[in-house]
Amino acid sequence: MTRRSALVVVGLVVVLAALWPRPALAHGSTIAFTVAGDGAGHVRAAGVWTEDGHRVDVPVVVLLTAVRTAGEGAQRIGPVRMVAVPEQTGVYAALDVLPPGRWETTAESADPALGRGQAVLDVGGTATGFPADFPPREPDEPVWNRIERLLSWGVPVLVILGCVGAYVRHIRRDRRGRARPHRVYG
Repeated sequence: MTRRSALVVVGLVVVLAALWPRPALAHGSTIAFTVAGDGAGHVRAAGVWTEDGHRVDVPVVVLLTAVRTAGEGAQRIGPVRMVAVPEQTGVYAALDVLPPGRWETTAESADPALGRGQAVLDVGGTATGFPADFPPREPDEPVWNRIERLLSWGVPVLVILGCVGAYVRHIRRDRRGRARPHRVYG
């Protein structure tokens, strides 16, 4: 193999390795909200990406609307903006406290993705705390996803290292060949 053809092969392999497909890092285009209350009128919503179940880890504008269906007359609150809970990724809290009664609540988002979640909450005078399963757990990552990620980064790196090694070997062999005079048999 000539030096020029070796350089062409190395260049092609480097370009192919750079263009090697890697798994998408995007979570999806819609958000599902789980809405929960503590019994005393405090409302929270947990957002997850519907495509992969991971918690929403980007800033989201979440609006809460609540309509009282039972209790002291019909009443509507909202839409009011919910704020992110600092210690919990993807969890948003309403600053307004709902008065006692039965409330149909809806959490919605439009930016960066459309999202919606609904729940019927019974609000009394005492706090019972948020449910034990709130916020929902993220699903475990399937083993195949981890293997695919390893292959998507590992194979191109190994190809590049192999090409660099072949090129270095070619250069060393070429230098050794120049140091010795060629014998001509004839």
